[in-house]
Amino acid sequence: GEKIDSENLYLFYHMHGITLDMLGKPKEAIKAFKKGIEVNPNFHLLHYSLAITSLNVGDSDQGMISLQNAVLTNFEHSSSHLLLGNLYRSNGNTIPAILAYTYFLFYESDTPRSDEVFQLINESFDSSERDTTTNEINITLNALFGNSQDNEQMNGLGTVIALHSVSSKYKKEGEQLSEIEFLVENYEYMLNLLGETQEDYEEKGFVREFYVPYLVQVKEAGYLETLVYLLFEHSNYEGVKEWIINDCVKCEEFYEWTPGE
Repeated sequence: GEKIDSENLYLFYHMHGITLDMLGKPKEAIKAFKKGIEVNPNFHLLHYSLAITSLNVGDSDQGMISLQNAVLTNFEHSSSHLLLGNLYRSNGNTIPAILAYTYFLFYESDTPRSDEVFQLINESFDSSERDTTTNEINITLNALFGNSQDNEQMNGLGTVIALHSVSSKYKKEGEQLSEIEFLVENYEYMLNLLGETQEDYEEKGFVREFYVPYLVQVKEAGYLETLVYLLFEHSNYEGVKEWIINDCVKCEEFYEWTPGE
């Protein structure tokens, strides 16, 4: 196999790596995946498989890099966005996680996995709980603080968003936004902050370079609410389907809109 001079040699390395991994030989599998990437660095499944095996042996740095490469070589591969979101989330980097989950929904919005992602995004934004006995609001900031390794240059924005989520959820005494209204409000606030700080970094991390710009353009074009409703169409959140039906003209406008216009 390795002696065959073929443009499809990378496929052999991929299958060989998967087989080695299944046989309990992750180090050999990683070598096979890396050889395959040398042959064809644009095959996203090599990067994705390398990420999975690397994460399984505890190498989260390689896992992160490989998932980002998987996204860059095939932006429509929903599983790469999902696993990247899970990795960001496990590292305490919640804003990058929300953005990765958002792009997952672009390509997979009506499956059991998307049901989980709807909940993960909601939980990530929702950092407060109201005590029904005392009516006091308790804020859980640790989920949005992020860790000390701010590789994606969020610069503490998670804390600001966490505090905002409280005021947006309970904007009036006794009045609470619906789940979808809460999400729209917090997407708007998050992307405002990200857009305002985007030019603060000459060298942008993966999230700021590849995840943030399009969503900021959507917001600036006035289509963010439409996008959120469309992404959460299959969430069973109250009022979503009705909104889409009633605002179908806005949806058509968004479908025809081109970034940069």
